[in-house]
Amino acid sequence: MPTSAPSLEVMTTIRVDGDGIAALGGTLREVADHLTRSRDRSAAASGGDYGFISRATDAALDGVVGDFEQRRIALVTGLESLATAARQAGACYLQAESSVHNGFVGGRRVG
Repeated sequence: MPTSAPSLEVMTTIRVDGDGIAALGGTLREVADHLTRSRDRSAAASGGDYGFISRATDAALDGVVGDFEQRRIALVTGLESLATAARQAGACYLQAESSVHNGFVGGRRVG
């Protein structure tokens, strides 16, 4: 059975900087804030009355909306955690980059 040599493929290069990671954290926070404001507007607009004649229908819709709200709250919580982590990662990345940069003098590693 003939075997072929593994091929070396060119890998994609992705450049990441601390500011970009921190900006991602800010954007995730904006999405979380938007979802929270959307929830507040929905709650204020409904006033708990969906306009149905039957209270049973209102109760069923309350169940559906409640499930949706629970998922929205979970999503907002996750986005807030990711936003915080991205901001922290951005700061760590900048510190590491600065340390590496400061460790080189004239193209040679110092220390």
